Amino acid sequence: WWEKSQRARGTGSPRERGRGAPGKMPLYDCMLMVKPLVTKEAIAELVARVAARAYQRNGVVTELKSFGKVHLGYGIRKLDGRHFQV
Repeated sequence: WWEKSQRARGTGSPRERGRGAPGKMPLYDCMLMVKPLVTKEAIAELVARVAARAYQRNGVVTELKSFGKVHLGYGIRKLDGRHFQV
């Protein structure tokens, strides 16, 4: 039902249009959170490394979006490096 409604309307973000289409991989999100003191150059280098890793594994980066500096609703106590959400 989803594909038919999207085809009929011709709307939806690229992420939504890729979902459920036969023979296509779904798109995934990768969000990077860095400490406030990290320089823009270091962030750009990190993004380039992540994109290079995706390309090495036959992936494609379709969109880059910066949210700038955002104060979280709560502090992060443990900076152990990784957080996964499914």
